[in-house]
Amino acid sequence: MKIIRGFKIPSLILAAAVSAGFGFIFPASAQQNVSYIVDLNTGQVTSLGMLGGDSSYASAINDSGQVAGFSYTAAGQRAFITGPNGVGMTDLGDLGGGGSSASGINASGQVAGTSFLPGVGNTSHAFITGPNGRGMTNLGPFEEYSLSHAYDINNTGQVVGDLSVRSDQVSHAFITGPNGMGMKSLGGRYSSAFGINDAG
Repeated sequence: MKIIRGFKIPSLILAAAVSAGFGFIFPASAQQNVSYIVDLNTGQVTSLGMLGGDSSYASAINDSGQVAGFSYTAAGQRAFITGPNGVGMTDLGDLGGGGSSASGINASGQVAGTSFLPGVGNTSHAFITGPNGRGMTNLGPFEEYSLSHAYDINNTGQVVGDLSVRSDQVSHAFITGPNGMGMKSLGGRYSSAFGINDAG
């Protein structure tokens, strides 16, 4: 078995499987992709399921085994969170534009990700949820920026990602304060932030 990408915590590993191989991959559109949790103590493999469509993609896992990612529904792509040990997938909704994805999750189940906005083609903003995925708050960009994407969140709710202006698509990494407050650019041209630790 070739592991392409996985996320490991003390007793669980998160992976996706297609056919006989474990891994985190993006198959051809004709295939079905389902994400799994593997209990390293017992070897039990548990499917995370789907939100009614044909695929689910896991992006992150916390120490209680809550998983965040995205799944397809009849209405489009939706961010999801599961309960502990990957049980029970919940649709997090979106910011009104018909699509969302989750990229990070912290110990309290706050999820960070990106969602489309209504009425403006391909405008996406970063979001954060409350504990256990409750409520979705638009982090927005600020000043001259028009787009934002969130990639990770730490245990105080600081979110990182990137900002850009629609006209030039030059990205700038950002960080927020606790609970997604006070977004600021980290500077640099063509920069993005993909991870953050608890010290910020």
